[in-house]
Amino acid sequence: VRSADSVQLSRSHYGPGTFELRVPEKDAGAFAMQNIIMINGDPCRTGIIRKRRYDSASDTAPACWTISGDTLEGLMRQRIVRQTDDAAAFGWDATAGAPETVMKHYLERCLTGTSLGNRRMGFVKLRPDRQRGGETLHWRARNEGLDTVIQAIGEYADMGIRAWLDLTSRKVLLDIEPGVDRSTEQDTVSPVIFDRRYGNIQTSSYTDDMTAYASTVYAGGGGEDENRSLYIVGNNISGLDRFEIFADCGNAEDSAELIRQAEARAAEAKRLQGAEADVSPYRTFQYGRDYQLGDRVTIRPMEGVQMHARITAVKEVWEPAGYTCEPTFGDAPVTMRRIVRSLSRDAVKN
Repeated sequence: VRSADSVQLSRSHYGPGTFELRVPEKDAGAFAMQNIIMINGDPCRTGIIRKRRYDSASDTAPACWTISGDTLEGLMRQRIVRQTDDAAAFGWDATAGAPETVMKHYLERCLTGTSLGNRRMGFVKLRPDRQRGGETLHWRARNEGLDTVIQAIGEYADMGIRAWLDLTSRKVLLDIEPGVDRSTEQDTVSPVIFDRRYGNIQTSSYTDDMTAYASTVYAGGGGEDENRSLYIVGNNISGLDRFEIFADCGNAEDSAELIRQAEARAAEAKRLQGAEADVSPYRTFQYGRDYQLGDRVTIRPMEGVQMHARITAVKEVWEPAGYTCEPTFGDAPVTMRRIVRSLSRDAVKN
């Protein structure tokens, strides 16, 4: 992309991001539907065109095209995790292993596996599994969007996903990204600190959100009515601090699975804390050089508040007036899309 009047690129640590650019009418020929774009010659700043809109000339602006789409992680939106033929498992595609192993299981089953036939994307290559992410994770999915499954696992296990162009092999590479801890809580690498006093934050916002919070989860397992099995997470919390919800885990096969589903639902219902900041792109720390999407850094968005948080999203804008960079630190704000997605999972964890 070299002829655009403006470019916006929003990347997410846990799933697909988006882009939008405005190009003059005379330069729109290269921006065909489904073409892959690369911004500033960077194989990691890439996307696939999903939408084109033409606006005719007006008294104040010349004719132009608005081109938008997904980052390359959006290829996952073209596939679902299909039900299996395993009658004993009721069609669930179930797996267990390190979080990276589990995520790559579904990516291979939906995108890169050699036995997929027409479903296989031959130009996508999955990087080798390094079994990162900590303790064994049990997961199952059935007839859900692949991007939804990968994002749910990533948010639960705190592991991101990346797709980029390999210009040598002319393939899209996919890998799991845990990020680097660059906060002041570690002493292995140089810390990255965002603070108004250092002049590297222009504007910032901070959110502390308990609207979807639950301290206590009643998880209902097998059985009916008063004979239904029940497992409680957070039963020791009392009084005003106790926020109760019920989780339908009726598909749990045994008590161990019920406990895993209950604990996973409790982790989803956490108190959300996050910050957004318009950082000074050329002061102290530069995005892409000193820190990356998915890294854990220290931010002081306001007086008296310090967070050690992961960079979960980054929005970059290139315009004639200059370049801006806006990272999101920690939990993203609760949106209706996130709520609907959470409700629609139908207890897919096990």
